[in-house]
Amino acid sequence: MSASVPLYTLNKCLVVYDLHEQHRKAIQNNEMNKYEFCDLAELNYDNKFEDKTVRKWIAEYGEDSPEVSRAKNIINTRRGTTVNRYLNAANDYLENVGKGKFPLRSSKDKNKTAD
Repeated sequence: MSASVPLYTLNKCLVVYDLHEQHRKAIQNNEMNKYEFCDLAELNYDNKFEDKTVRKWIAEYGEDSPEVSRAKNIINTRRGTTVNRYLNAANDYLENVGKGKFPLRSSKDKNKTAD
């Protein structure tokens, strides 16, 4: 039996996959970071660190402070992780659609089948 996946999720996986294919060279050449790609793909992510946005960190500590740098790094890591999550899902769906197992994420449970 195939998994039940919201249409929004499938669509977002496709959008991320297609955009990633379009910008693959820029990402590979470090001309675009995955966290920048996250915004291009309009992905939702937790944009706060310790309940404060980067703007609030800047207002409190100043643009060049170590606190702001740390907050930016943590949030950018979340953005990159969000991109990876969607790309992994898209690749799983694409791999399994050829096997007639859609929508199934092979990475979620390697022992399940869509039969």
